[in-house]
Amino acid sequence: MALFCPAGTAHSLTSPRHRNGATHPTQRGQIMNKSAGPPLTGLIAGLNGVVKNGTGLLLTRLELAVLELSEARDHLLKLACVFSLLLVAICFSLACATVLVVVLSWAALGWKILALLAGGFLVLALVLLVYARALLRRHPHFLPATLSELKADRDIVL
Repeated sequence: MALFCPAGTAHSLTSPRHRNGATHPTQRGQIMNKSAGPPLTGLIAGLNGVVKNGTGLLLTRLELAVLELSEARDHLLKLACVFSLLLVAICFSLACATVLVVVLSWAALGWKILALLAGGFLVLALVLLVYARALLRRHPHFLPATLSELKADRDIVL
């Protein structure tokens, strides 16, 4: 299919040509980039590749850390809500039980029952503290997948 041109030359729609007869550079598969300059070679190209790969690796690891942190945050929020409700319920039941023991034992022991209950609660608090420290020692790692990937990256680089 040809178009009429004022200069009297016919142009085809399938291969557009300039006035000098050359096809447009972008249609030949060559994209002209005036700001690119000469192609990078040698040391500069190698450093450019290292920087690009390092940046990509850093961004991938950062995305993994963000994903794990969001999952950990959601899990910790649910756990904190459930734990706070549990703590409130335990405190109310413990307060009611303590008042019941004091009322029932006051005639026989008097003020000594308060000292016994305080000592019992102190022992319970110490046992829970030891248990909490043991839990922290058993699971010390935070963000295990991210840390393992960073260790693997360190081993590869070194």
